[in-house]
Amino acid sequence: MSATGQFQFKIIPCCPENGTEAIINISGILSDGDTGVYTYIGSQITIPGTDVTLFPQSCYTVARLTNVGDVTDIPASSWTGYYENSRCVDPQILVECPDCNPAAGNYYIKAVPCCDTENPIYFKGEGWQGNGASAPQFSILDFEGVHLFSGFTSQTPINIATGLEVGQCYTFSFNSVSDPSSEITLAEYNNLPYPGYISQFEYVSAIKCNQLNPLTNAPYCPDCNNTCYTLTSCEGVIINTRINLEAYVGTYISLVGYPGQVWLVQINTGICQNPTLTLKINGFNLDACPCKCYEIIGASGGISYIDCDGKSQYTYGPAKFCAQAPPIVKGVEGVDYTLITGTDCIEGECVEKCYLLTNCDPTSYPTQDATLTSTLQTLSAYAGVSTVVELVGYEGCWSVEETTPCDCPIDVTVIRSHISCQDCIGTVAYKLTNCEKINEVVYTVQDFSAFVGKVIKDDCNCWSVERIDYQPPSQTTIVDPILYTDCTSCLTKYYQLDDCDLTSETPSIITSTNLAGYVDSVIQIDGCAGCYTVSVYDDLEEPAASQEVSVTSSFQDCSSCTSITPRCSTVFNSSTEEQIYTFINANGDKEQTVAIKSGQSSLRYCVQRWVENDTQGGIFNYYGDCNVFEDENKNKTGFCPQYFPNDRKVKPGYNTPICSADKYDKITCNFADIAYKNVLELRYGISDCCPEENEKWIIKKELIELQALTDPDYTCDPSTDCCNTSDNSSSCNS
Repeated sequence: MSATGQFQFKIIPCCPENGTEAIINISGILSDGDTGVYTYIGSQITIPGTDVTLFPQSCYTVARLTNVGDVTDIPASSWTGYYENSRCVDPQILVECPDCNPAAGNYYIKAVPCCDTENPIYFKGEGWQGNGASAPQFSILDFEGVHLFSGFTSQTPINIATGLEVGQCYTFSFNSVSDPSSEITLAEYNNLPYPGYISQFEYVSAIKCNQLNPLTNAPYCPDCNNTCYTLTSCEGVIINTRINLEAYVGTYISLVGYPGQVWLVQINTGICQNPTLTLKINGFNLDACPCKCYEIIGASGGISYIDCDGKSQYTYGPAKFCAQAPPIVKGVEGVDYTLITGTDCIEGECVEKCYLLTNCDPTSYPTQDATLTSTLQTLSAYAGVSTVVELVGYEGCWSVEETTPCDCPIDVTVIRSHISCQDCIGTVAYKLTNCEKINEVVYTVQDFSAFVGKVIKDDCNCWSVERIDYQPPSQTTIVDPILYTDCTSCLTKYYQLDDCDLTSETPSIITSTNLAGYVDSVIQIDGCAGCYTVSVYDDLEEPAASQEVSVTSSFQDCSSCTSITPRCSTVFNSSTEEQIYTFINANGDKEQTVAIKSGQSSLRYCVQRWVENDTQGGIFNYYGDCNVFEDENKNKTGFCPQYFPNDRKVKPGYNTPICSADKYDKITCNFADIAYKNVLELRYGISDCCPEENEKWIIKKELIELQALTDPDYTCDPSTDCCNTSDNSSSCNS
């Protein structure tokens, strides 16, 4: 049994001892129709707030109303045995209704005036069929009970139900002409008028109007009093009634069947929708409902509410006001508008409070603030009651408490609430899946939040990490896990290449190429000069970068790799300062040149290679292999053979500024060679094996071209010294 938002149904027990009437919801669809006599087959239930009890196998008149509301819900499966236009004739409890199959014949309606019981009025038991209608417009069960006649709709005079007085109450019942107890004959029936539309009648009570009202101890509607009263609870539930509550207007009462609820009594000046006469008062002159602050957002229509003085007020949205109960707003809450319920008002005014929200686990979300402040008044429902909330746009769970002052408050939206931080956070564990054996899974409750979506490595295996929110079936512990980007990088075995030249500042090369066959050997690789020792990369973390390499040759050790045929070579100092250059001699030892002044070349030396990291502005020239001699101790000595330069027989037919024609040719030729290599790389993908020397020659080329822009014979403008003495002898060359 639950409350639902459906059409309401009026039920009238066939047996008076089962009660008078009640309003219920029926979930589902009745098997035959909306109105008729049904047998109840559900469990015994007493309808809250009424005197009606539903007994199994007892009969009840069921009539659908046009009202929609949340009241006691009875499933449609609890009703059976639909009998259209039937009536109840005091069936016994727990036995089938004796008249569920109505007698054959035409039905008529009998209306007995409450104030003149001796002169009943009769109507045909079907709706008026004028204006082209071909079927009855109602069920005769709609007329059973006491009704107030409110007037005719647009009908022709011939169809007007004569004898009914507007504003008077009538007790309606029905019977069949074929029934032995019928009060009219078939001939009289044929001359009866139609009763009109059911909308012309307002339902008052289920029992006869000459019986006493148990609340007031007075007959029902002796003078057809039409005063309607509205009762509003502190929770915003509204009940209309025609019970005379004049003595309680403007005060607060309690009702039988509504424990713990307080109701404000007011005179209804509008539509008296679905009034009831079954209410019983069990308390009066009670304390007023607390006056709270309400705010309507997103609605622009009318809003009705009861202010702190118990008076009805009307305004338009959006609005913020103090009221003793939730306001009445047209539309669906949460769809057409948002209702925010705040704290208690003070002297009829809304008081804005500040709330501090604290993250339950701030270390898990280092990129967001651990605390927030907000003036959202609906947070009052969560403050001080150990309730934790989740917020839109913010990670984690947040506790709520009042605070002052309110620094930098923000707008927040609550998604859902929990009874505690632990309940909100739930179980936090991690599922580890083996990168090589995907069916091998282990679990841990260690804090692996920093590893989620990545891969860790223990002593033996690589594991992808996934967070779970359920209790793991088992637990394991991983000591000192190593973090990797993904399974591929974790499963890869890396090798480290170190330059044989210990004085070199070249960083180690980390490669994922399989060099297992070269470990503890020396190799040369494609695209890089020099020799490299090979070892297994054994750092306890993923390398920052790695590259593929191609082995061109291998050696037993560094000395056998770096020993090459010595050549005669000179070095030209192109820097602005005096330099000393280092080279590897024929014996494999380091040796230095004498100091070479700026702009001068060295003597010829027998070198295996120049240690270029120790050079500044050196330009190296080679003149063929050296003559190498080895003594009995295996020491080698290299000698450069006599060099005969190829002097030009014909000098170039041009002059170059700043430097000699030979030097200009050398720089230009080297630059042209670099440009040619660039073309090969762009067109055919042939890369330069020694690109590190290119920059040097490109710079030299740019420098001589820049210097060539200056005309050495250009005469500068006359200048004067501080004594105004003119000096015309200076030139740009000087």
